[in-house]
Amino acid sequence: MSTVADIMDELQDRIPQERIGSLFPAINRAIGLLSKRLYLLDSDLIIGDLEVDIYAQQTYTASSIAFVDGKSEAVDTITDTASQFVAEEFDVDMPIKTNCAGNEGPFRITAVAVGTLTLSADSSVTAQAAGSSYTITSQNDFGYLPDDFGGLIDKPYVVGYQYPLEPLPSQYVKMAYLSSTGVNTGTPTYYQVKGGKLHIIPATGSDIVIGGDYYKKPVKLTMMDDILPFDGMLDDALAEYLLQVLAGGVSIADDSLKILLYDAVDLIAKKRPKKAAPKVPRGIPWGDL
Repeated sequence: MSTVADIMDELQDRIPQERIGSLFPAINRAIGLLSKRLYLLDSDLIIGDLEVDIYAQQTYTASSIAFVDGKSEAVDTITDTASQFVAEEFDVDMPIKTNCAGNEGPFRITAVAVGTLTLSADSSVTAQAAGSSYTITSQNDFGYLPDDFGGLIDKPYVVGYQYPLEPLPSQYVKMAYLSSTGVNTGTPTYYQVKGGKLHIIPATGSDIVIGGDYYKKPVKLTMMDDILPFDGMLDDALAEYLLQVLAGGVSIADDSLKILLYDAVDLIAKKRPKKAAPKVPRGIPWGDL
């Protein structure tokens, strides 16, 4: 696997020092253009293995629960002086909601300790001391998609099952599974992608993993030791692009650079898929003997 530093080791003597500051904007634009072209060609270079955890519903009620605003610490937490979170089977990436006014959620758990649930950076709580009885309930009808999720290639499936999930055909179908307390539990049959979440209908009664294949969006590079995408197959195109922009002073929006990248993709991506012979050769032609 190559890194940004590997490419710069090859180019550093050819790039003016004052232009090094433009390195990451240029390389991220190039990777974005390459990814779009690879997406258009259904290339395996941007395919990832989908693994979405969806948990059975857990419910915990206690007067020892408190909500802690992390403020300068940047992450908020839910604490329990009775230290029951692990015993109650709360887990990382589990979505939860509560009956505490102002802290209903949903929240995403990023770390679990016996007395602390650490929440994701986009989960914000209002400080609330322990003393009143609060209930924490996990949600069993969706899980979180990978941060680099760009779209499904085919239907996802429940790992261990022998059939794929079907796209939710209509809201009427979804409503048939709804109850006053949420989505009824059963064998997952349908799926729906909404934002960064993968919903299943009906909800699950046990811990499951949703598998499948998906298109990966490029991750923004910010450090010299960040690994380049595309399995090293397009490193030469990235190097040439950077040389043109940083040494040659060519605008990153120049059409010739886009053509350079697209030509590199077309040369490789169209040859990578492994295809069977269009027609299986016959065995011994007994009928002709």
